[in-house]
Amino acid sequence: MAEPAAIRAEGLVKRYGASEVVRGLDFSVATHETVGLLGPNGAGKTTTIRMLAGFLAPSAGRIEVAGETIGDAGPRAREARRRIGYLPEGTPLRRDMTVREYLLARARLYGLPRQRRREMTVNAMRRCGIADRADSLIGKLSKGLKQRAGLAQAILHEPDILILDEPSSGIDPVQVVEVRDLICELGNAHTIIFSSHVLPEAEQICDRVLVIGRGRILGERRRSDAATRGVVVEADADAARLTALLLPLAAGDIRTEAAGQGTRCRFDLSAEADTALVAEAVVGAGLGLRRLAAERDDLESVFLRLLGDDEPGTGS
Repeated sequence: MAEPAAIRAEGLVKRYGASEVVRGLDFSVATHETVGLLGPNGAGKTTTIRMLAGFLAPSAGRIEVAGETIGDAGPRAREARRRIGYLPEGTPLRRDMTVREYLLARARLYGLPRQRRREMTVNAMRRCGIADRADSLIGKLSKGLKQRAGLAQAILHEPDILILDEPSSGIDPVQVVEVRDLICELGNAHTIIFSSHVLPEAEQICDRVLVIGRGRILGERRRSDAATRGVVVEADADAARLTALLLPLAAGDIRTEAAGQGTRCRFDLSAEADTALVAEAVVGAGLGLRRLAAERDDLESVFLRLLGDDEPGTGS
């Protein structure tokens, strides 16, 4: 029997009055996978994150953690919720407490065994690189160190899943790199879901990115997609003819657009094809080949294209 997904959302909807902020999300995250929810402000990322973390009830749909619905009553559902560690946007912390005091207080709230609280607090500080700040007041820490303290409280109870909302928001570029590296390290031991509107952050951290716009998943991109052999072809032919000609050489769909009196096609080459075969096919069919070039379909291109396609009046 296949192992259940670490976390799964099915038909997830959130409404506030007549406004539907999240509109039927369906996705799953595998154990030890790092997945980013990427989208502009107002896309529904934070609302989705709060529902996944169990801090906000969905209007419809369900969320499963290791096969258990977290909205249900009963000990198994409560245990499923305990498998989640959550870092909200803005990292709300007690500024008047030291890092150690704060984490020990969180340990009591998590219901951790008394005899293990100090050990687990020290371990969380060590893993997040703030053991040397254990007796520092949180209110006097830099934003980057506060973020590390927030991550320490999220991993304190040794959860399987970390859910992080805009983890690099409001910190300087050097601290962004440090937090990004820390998240990558945590990804070796945890399943991670995080929201962001920063493309380089998502591209460097994630195994997979889900692009969200207006409360819907518009598409996804895996890290392995960065190595796909994308090409762009321009030729003197209509879209239907050029697509039919190139389809045997393509891995997946062919995207077409008008290019003057001809057509521009973008697609990924199949494992057996190369640019020489593409050129041979176009020229051999008697078509005027205007352009043939390799094209890496990077995350920025995917992101902008998907959001552009989702604009009102630009498509279904």
